[in-house]
Amino acid sequence: MTIKTFRARTLRDALAMVRAEFGPQAAVLHAREVNAGPLAWLLRGRGVEVAATPDRSPLAEQAAKNGALPGGSTALLAPAKEHGFAKSQTTAAPDPLLQTLSDLIAADIEPDLARSLLRDATQRLGDNAGRQQLRTAVAAALAERVATSGPLAPRQGACRVVALVGPTGVGKTTTLAKLAANFRLRDRVRVGLVTVDTFRVAAVEQLRTYAQIIDLPMEVVATPDEMRSAIGRLAGLDLVLVDTDGRSPRDTQHVEELRRLLAEAGPHETHLVASVAASTAALRETIQRFAVVGPTSLLLTKLDEAPSLGHAASLIAESRLPVSYLTDGQSVPEDIRVAERHDLARQLLGWEAA
Repeated sequence: MTIKTFRARTLRDALAMVRAEFGPQAAVLHAREVNAGPLAWLLRGRGVEVAATPDRSPLAEQAAKNGALPGGSTALLAPAKEHGFAKSQTTAAPDPLLQTLSDLIAADIEPDLARSLLRDATQRLGDNAGRQQLRTAVAAALAERVATSGPLAPRQGACRVVALVGPTGVGKTTTLAKLAANFRLRDRVRVGLVTVDTFRVAAVEQLRTYAQIIDLPMEVVATPDEMRSAIGRLAGLDLVLVDTDGRSPRDTQHVEELRRLLAEAGPHETHLVASVAASTAALRETIQRFAVVGPTSLLLTKLDEAPSLGHAASLIAESRLPVSYLTDGQSVPEDIRVAERHDLARQLLGWEAA
C-alpha cells in the first residue's frame, strides 16, 4: 500500500494537499499535531502532519468505521497521546530554553519578537546551550535590531539646530534643560534656547529659569516668521536647542502647525521624545502620528517610571529610528545618558547582567 506524509499549518490545508495528490477517494491513516508544545510552536510554528494512501485497502475500510475527518476523507486516528493531540508536552524541551522563554515573557517582549530572538539564539548556539549563553545570545540578537545615533556633536563655528518634539507630558522641557546644562557647563559649548511652548506658560517659565541659571540666551516664538528670526539671531552659537509644545498625536492640525514651525527652524536633527512608561498603543500612535515632522531619532524618557521596558522593544525595532538619549529621573543635568545599543538591548529585556 502506498503511504505518503503531508505537512501543513492546518488540518484543512493538509487534507487539501492529500486530495490534490491522491484524489477525493484518498484515505487518511493518521493525523498528528507537530510542534505541539508552546516552545516548539514559538520556535517553528504550529503544524499538522497527515499520512494518507490512495488505495482502498482493508486498512482504509477500517478507517471508515472509525470516523471521518473534514473534507470527505476517512481517518484512522492513532491514540491522541501518541500523535500529539493530548495536552501540550513541554517537558521534552531543554530546561534552558524554557527558562529563557519564561524570561522573555516576564520582560514583556511581544510574541513575534520573542520567537525571532529565540530562533536567532538557537541558530547561533544550537539546542544544548545553557541559560546564560542563551540570554547573552538573545540580548545580542536584540541589539542587532535596535539602532543608536550617538550624542549630539556641535562644532565651534558651525551652528547646529536640534529640535525636541513629542506629545504632552513626556518630559521634553526637562530633557532639553539637561542637554543644555551638560553642553554648556561640562563641554563649554555655546548654547541657545528657543521655545514655541506658548500654550503652557509654566513650561516657558521653567525653561526661562534654567536659561537664567545656566546663563543662556533664550527666544520665545509663536509663529513661523518669529521662528525664522529667532534662529537667525542665535546663528552665531554652536548649538541651538528648540523646545516645542506638547501636541496630542491625534490632533493632526496642531501636528501640522508644528511641522510648519520646524520647517522655518531648519533643524539638523529632530528628536521624537517618547515616554516608555506609556502603553504600547500610545507609543505606536506617537511614532506614527509624529512621522509627519520628520524625526531623525528617538529620545526615550521616564525609564525609572516604567515597570518594564520590553513592550517598547518591537516598536523601537519597527520604527527604524535610532535612539539618541535615555532619561531616568528629574534631576538636571544628571539623569540623562547617551544610548548605546548593547546596553539598550539589555535594558529592554530587563537583563542588566546578561
